[in-house]
Amino acid sequence: MGGLSALLPTILTLWVVVALVGFIGDYVASPMTRLVHWSLVTNRIGQDILESTTPIQVFDERFVDPKALDDGETAATAIAASKRASGFLLDLSKLDQPKLYAALADRIPPSFGLAIGFVLIFLAGCLFRGVAGRWLFGRAERLLFSFPLVKSIYPWAKQIVEFFCKDKQTVREFQTVVAVPYPRPGMFTLGFVTNDGLQSLNAQTDGEYIAVFLPSSPTPMTGYICFVDKREIVPLALSFDQVMGLLVSGGVIVPDEEVVRLAAGRRGSPRGGLNAVDAAPGLVRNATNARTAAQAEPDEPSAADRAQANSNDPACPDRPTAPITS
Repeated sequence: MGGLSALLPTILTLWVVVALVGFIGDYVASPMTRLVHWSLVTNRIGQDILESTTPIQVFDERFVDPKALDDGETAATAIAASKRASGFLLDLSKLDQPKLYAALADRIPPSFGLAIGFVLIFLAGCLFRGVAGRWLFGRAERLLFSFPLVKSIYPWAKQIVEFFCKDKQTVREFQTVVAVPYPRPGMFTLGFVTNDGLQSLNAQTDGEYIAVFLPSSPTPMTGYICFVDKREIVPLALSFDQVMGLLVSGGVIVPDEEVVRLAAGRRGSPRGGLNAVDAAPGLVRNATNARTAAQAEPDEPSAADRAQANSNDPACPDRPTAPITS
């Protein structure tokens, strides 16, 4: 079990990295690489760039598809006919295109498409920051809103992305870690301040209620939004990453500076410091013993009970005697 606990973080990290690399490769690098290959072999400009930078010739006899040849037609005559039929767009009808693209893949790997994709994303971001770019982006958004399914999903996705990537002030607010009395007084739940609350709620209650997101454990991507009285919020000197580690681990991973260490006289383990695991059995055992002793010990008799007992005891000197009559 100790070996598994030592290797599990490394295994999980590798799994996340491999999954992320696979996602980027399948949905960014491969499509962009195919687009680059297509743009190099379908038009005159791409052909000139390809043939000037690599030894690959688009109209090469080794790329001729024998199944596409007419009766009596040779590879050389098919290449010559394709060149004559090509204008700005190249005539590839006589070529074995999978073989041509395979040769391109040897010279232009998917990493090249990944780099091109990042460059295009950066340039698009720079473009949309300008006046003309914002106008074009607004027109594109209105076009997206014309589709029913996209209209239901896109606004929420946009707000989430802007929350984490655009509004730095909002991100700073979200980084504020607090503790709130939830689900009842005497219990505290960790949360993040998301905004200053709702004006209508504050007006109706004559108070100041702050919006706090309470993430679930061990899946902090879900949770609840609570509006908490500002006076009941306890700010904490914890970072976002520290709280995420605490939630995902179910409270096992605690920052070193936040570990509670009890007095030396109460230490119950060689590790120094009575932790929750060591303390729980002892506390339960002590509470059980106390309840058992309370049930076994007889109640102390009251003054009336003692007087009644003395009156019935012949040996008691305080027992009252009947008056002597003649």
